[in-house]
Amino acid sequence: MKKAKVFDSMSDYLTWADSFDGSYDYQMIPSVVIDSKGYRIDLMTECKSWKTAIKRFRKAFASESISASVSDWCDMIAESCENGCWSDAVKPSWFHTKEEYEDYIRNGSYSWGVEQVDDGLWYIYLNASGCHAR
Repeated sequence: MKKAKVFDSMSDYLTWADSFDGSYDYQMIPSVVIDSKGYRIDLMTECKSWKTAIKRFRKAFASESISASVSDWCDMIAESCENGCWSDAVKPSWFHTKEEYEDYIRNGSYSWGVEQVDDGLWYIYLNASGCHAR
């Protein structure tokens, strides 16, 4: 597996991704954007199961400053997948008002996903900000 590419801003990441001339080769390189708001990480990997994909996700970001947090998230993601839940929504279903949602975003938010893109090809992402990025 390739070493994770680390960026200080989303604009740096987008500039790097655009440098591939429309090719999707950059998607096979684990990437992480760490800024003052939190972090956004993703990984595309070829393997037979989501279990292996999550193990590779954990390993890809083990040397980063966010590794302990990512490890905790991987445990939760694996447990959710075991129970048949393949992704989690950015906006939990218990919100009733615009103010509740804005408070949630102000204090921090998260989203994650595990997706089988093709036979033997898995995409995993994790976005965490505020209190969820610790």
